[in-house]
Amino acid sequence: MWPSRVHPNVFGFNTSLSSCKRSELWQQALWLFELIPRPDRVSFNCALTCLARASQGSCSLHALRLLETMPTAQLQPDIISFSAAIGACKGQRWQQALHLFECMPQASVLPDVVSFNATISSCEKSAQWQQSVDLFARMCFARLPDVISFNATISSLGKAQQPQRALCLIEAMPTAQVQPSVITFNAGISACKASLWQQALQLFADMPRSVCRPDVITFNALISAFEAAGQWQQAIHLLAFAGVSPDVITLNATISACEKGTNWQHALQVFERLHPRGRPGFGFTRIPATVISCNAAISSCEKGAQWQHALRLLRQMARWNLRPDVISFNSAISSCEKGRQWQHALAAFSAMEMSHVQPDVISFSAAISACDHRRVVALMRAMDVAQVQPNVITFNAAMSSCGRSLAWHAALHFLTSMARQVVLPDDASFSAGICATARAGQWQHALRLLEAMAISFHQPDAITLNAAISSCKQGRQWQQAVHLKRF
Repeated sequence: MWPSRVHPNVFGFNTSLSSCKRSELWQQALWLFELIPRPDRVSFNCALTCLARASQGSCSLHALRLLETMPTAQLQPDIISFSAAIGACKGQRWQQALHLFECMPQASVLPDVVSFNATISSCEKSAQWQQSVDLFARMCFARLPDVISFNATISSLGKAQQPQRALCLIEAMPTAQVQPSVITFNAGISACKASLWQQALQLFADMPRSVCRPDVITFNALISAFEAAGQWQQAIHLLAFAGVSPDVITLNATISACEKGTNWQHALQVFERLHPRGRPGFGFTRIPATVISCNAAISSCEKGAQWQHALRLLRQMARWNLRPDVISFNSAISSCEKGRQWQHALAAFSAMEMSHVQPDVISFSAAISACDHRRVVALMRAMDVAQVQPNVITFNAAMSSCGRSLAWHAALHFLTSMARQVVLPDDASFSAGICATARAGQWQHALRLLEAMAISFHQPDAITLNAAISSCKQGRQWQQAVHLKRF
């Protein structure tokens, strides 16, 4: 209730609405708007602007309702009304934004740079790059584009994996007499993926000429380009000489770059900057680790067959109050498999249940690959109970494990089981079956599998042929061995 004898007029309400606009208090703005006895155009525009600055996608419905109410209040929407309503169309509301934009001429309101930019931004956030490019072309025809127009369109092209078009827009900015901003360069660098990391580096080098100082987003985008291209040395060098304080995204991208470059030592060195107990005197601001940080570090250890470090990081996650996910466990199990540590692999696999993490086909495949045939059979049964569908990698791992244990019967069983599970065998499947039978001296089965392999249009490699030849020699099948050598 308002104090006695105090009756705010529309000017007072509009002032209050403007303060909500600056504070992005859209719910309070709507509440105030409902209290106005006779709102004017300024009232509507202030409320619409509050909705445009809010982050909730539901605000578009409120904005459309307000815009439709204006004629009822005998008020004609103006350019501010339309632009704000378009700006409120977030999330997947790009069609509503585009509809409002196209309705503007019918209301005798000509679109300006703000309304164009708001519509392009709505399309960009909804990954509608063709619509963004079409709107931008119409802006160019009217000679309206500014740096915001370029930035939104470049970002839209980057998200649509159209990096060359994004780079062409940046090159066209001087001709349009538009000065690139740091956002322009960030969008352009983000658009450059693995094959265009050198162009991303060139954009970074061009920033001083445009009087643009790189920020943390710039470094994150460039390191991500290095990560995608496997250029871990470039990522490490950039991190060392970055002129801004890195954040967790910077370090995570650098760790991932090292992981893709199979350089676990540098990955762990970067990870130390995230560790709560990092070495004193490093001179770095300590940044809390995330699950993504740990997963990238564990994965780097897995690729380097450093199972001890992988398990240490997995155990450390609990002490950092981070809950390992299926990716954390899969990388740790796989690292144990590569290190031939089946006990540790099974222990990590068992820990998934205690951590309430549901194993997936990758979890089972990695554990199966680490074990002997008896445990493989048990894991395959557990997979069936868990209703996890095995794939070709699962069966190949099972047959390879059986082959190492000379359990050729089990290997053949898994090979024939693939048809029942509607899983097509590949070259590796036949090779695993042939090697398993050959090692056990079962030359007849090895030759039958070779014939089946040829009928299925699969080509044996040298290792598979040598295994079959060796089994024929052990069985004193000299003619078959000679025939295979001519294969």
